[in-house]
Amino acid sequence: MTPFVLLALLDLGVRATVGFPAAGAVLRHAEATREDFFPLVLRDSVWVVPREWTGPGSELRVLERSDDGTVYLLPTFRPARLAYPKPAGTRRIVALGGSAAFGLYVGSEDAFPAVLREEIADRLDLTPDEIEVVNLASPGWDSERVAAVARTVGRLDPDLLVVMSGHNETLRGPSDLQGAAGRIWALHRALLTRSALYSWADHLVSRMRNPSEAMDEATARLRARSTFVYSPATVRRSARRALTAEDRAVAGGRYEENLERLVGAARAQGIPVILILPEPNLLIPPILHAELNPPPIARLVDSLQAHAEQHLQAGNLADAIFSLEEALGYAPGNALLHYQRGLLLLAAQRRTEGVAALERAVSLDVQAHRITAELQSRIARVATRRGVPLVDLRGPFREKLDISTARRLFIDHVHPTVEGHRLIASLLLPEVLKVLDPSVTPLSGKRP
Repeated sequence: MTPFVLLALLDLGVRATVGFPAAGAVLRHAEATREDFFPLVLRDSVWVVPREWTGPGSELRVLERSDDGTVYLLPTFRPARLAYPKPAGTRRIVALGGSAAFGLYVGSEDAFPAVLREEIADRLDLTPDEIEVVNLASPGWDSERVAAVARTVGRLDPDLLVVMSGHNETLRGPSDLQGAAGRIWALHRALLTRSALYSWADHLVSRMRNPSEAMDEATARLRARSTFVYSPATVRRSARRALTAEDRAVAGGRYEENLERLVGAARAQGIPVILILPEPNLLIPPILHAELNPPPIARLVDSLQAHAEQHLQAGNLADAIFSLEEALGYAPGNALLHYQRGLLLLAAQRRTEGVAALERAVSLDVQAHRITAELQSRIARVATRRGVPLVDLRGPFREKLDISTARRLFIDHVHPTVEGHRLIASLLLPEVLKVLDPSVTPLSGKRP
C-alpha cells in the first residue's frame, strides 16, 4: 500500500471519527471567499463591530511576515454601535476606504469622518443623535474589498456613502508575486476544506505558535480576512521586485472597474455616493528603488548626482537640473533621480514640470503604497462618467508644495495629520450638505 493511499485512508478515518477542528476550517474558507462581506453583526437590535475586529489605529496589526517580503495585515475597524432599525430623523453617513480614511496614527475623533460629523451637526444645528458618520475603513484594504462592503452597506440604511480609496491598489506588489502567493493561499484553503488531516495539522501548528490564542470562530474569521501586502523593505535589494508598466496598467484597470462596481452597487441600494480623490505626499522621497545598473553605468550615475550636488551648492540651479537629467538618460527607472529633479524644478519655479517629476518618482517607488497620477486620473474619469460628486484633494494639498506644509498635512507618505483630516472634512462638507439638506446655501453652509 502506497504512502498516498495510507494518508488518504487516515484522512478518511479522522474525518469519520473527529471531523474538522472546532476552529472552523470551512468557515475560514467561506469567510475568505465571500463577496458579501459585512464587518458588523446585529446584537439586540444594535449593529456592532465585533471587538476582535477593532483597534486603536496607533499601528498596523500584522498577522505574519515571510522572507519574500510578504506581509499579512489583520482587518481593523473603528468601534461602532448603530441602532437597528435606524431611528426616525437620524441622518447616517458611511465612510469606506483604507488606512488614510480610517485615520491610521491619529485618534478616531480626529479622523475626517468624525470631524465631518461635528461640522455637519454645527451647520445644520443637529444633536449628536441626529447625525451619524460611521467609519468603516480598514488599513490595507484596496478598492476591491471596499467595493465588496459597498454591496452590503445598505443593511445600515445610510443616507450617503463617502469613499476614499486608491493608495492600496498596488500594495500586493508585482503581478507574478501576487499569482504565486495567490496559488499557495488557494491550495491552503482547498486543503483546509477537503482534508480533515491537513486541517487538524494546521490547527495544531497555529496553537503551537500562539498557545494563548483560543482559535474560536471570531479568530478564524479574523484570520480569513487578512490582507496580503508586499513589503520589499524586508528583502535584499537584489531580490526586490518593481512593478512593471503592465502591472500598473492592470492595477489601473482593476481600480476603475472596482469603482464602477462600487457606484453601481450603491445606486442599486438607493444610496448616493461621494468619491474622494486621494493625494499622496509628493515630498516624501521614494522609499526604495530596485534598478540595478552595470557597475560602469552605476558609477557614471553616481558621478552625475555628485555634480548636481556641487552645482546646487554653488547656486547653479540650471546646471544641477541638467546633471540630473543627464543621469536619468542612463537610469530612467531611478525613482530617487526623478524625485531630486522634481525638487529642483520646483525651486526653479517650474512647477508643472516639478510636479510631473515628483509624480513619476511615486509611480517608480518599489514600495508601491501611494496612489499614482494614473490612478488619480482613473477615479476622476469614473466620477465624470457616472455623474458622481468628486472631492479632489490635489489642489488643496498641493497649494503650497514645500516641506513645512507637507509636514503639517501628512504624517508620512499617505496618512494625513490631524490638520490634514480637518482639511479633508472641510472640503467634503459642501458636497455632503447638498445631499443631506439642499436648502443649505453653498457659501455660508446655513439654511436661507
